[in-house]
Amino acid sequence: MKDKEKIENLCAIDEAKYRNIDLDHLVMFAVGQLEIVGTDLSFENAVVAAFKLFPRKFALLGFPSYPDAKRIHDCLFRCTYKTKQWLGGKTRQGFIVTERSKIYIKEAEHLLKRPSSVETKPSPPRKKERRKEM
Repeated sequence: MKDKEKIENLCAIDEAKYRNIDLDHLVMFAVGQLEIVGTDLSFENAVVAAFKLFPRKFALLGFPSYPDAKRIHDCLFRCTYKTKQWLGGKTRQGFIVTERSKIYIKEAEHLLKRPSSVETKPSPPRKKERRKEM
């Protein structure tokens, strides 16, 4: 089975389970799923996987059927930056799941498994989303 088919087989997670989880943990979970299904940990695969798993968080504003690659790129950048180092690698070369990465992937899994009634601080809405609320 090719990488594309493996990623297309990923199923979206119920929005109530991830609504209040920060974006970086969601991207780490998506990278963990890529590793589980045995695909290349490229930027492109990470974008599609994050969007397939969490479409409401990673959809392009105004075009909900398309992924927001910039938003996912920013998460991956934060996760690989020297202050966090949750993930190894870079956008151009691909990513590497390290021992430290596995800790945060497990943490993301734990956050997704807990009851949705548990309150956490949600990620802030984007500018266009804020305008709709007003």
